Amino acid sequence: MEAYRTQIDALDRQIIALLGQRFAVTKQVGEYKQIHHLPILDADRETALQERLRTLAIDAHLDPELCLVLYEIILRHSRTQQALPKHI
Repeated sequence: MEAYRTQIDALDRQIIALLGQRFAVTKQVGEYKQIHHLPILDADRETALQERLRTLAIDAHLDPELCLVLYEIILRHSRTQQALPKHI
């Protein structure tokens, strides 16, 4: 059991590190959007992303609905992060 827990802990560290990297990039996207006066929400991009995530989930033998719910939380946080005032 301990070996499984060690594996899960290592995977959790990787997931958190990747989320940190993703949010660092979405922060840069937000700065770009602010400089170029672009809207925070790009509905077409999010629709395409949801379709791609659904396919990726199925290919990985995961529940697509679970992945979409998780990504909705991630996307909501990204939009909130992008909406914060920037000091550029």
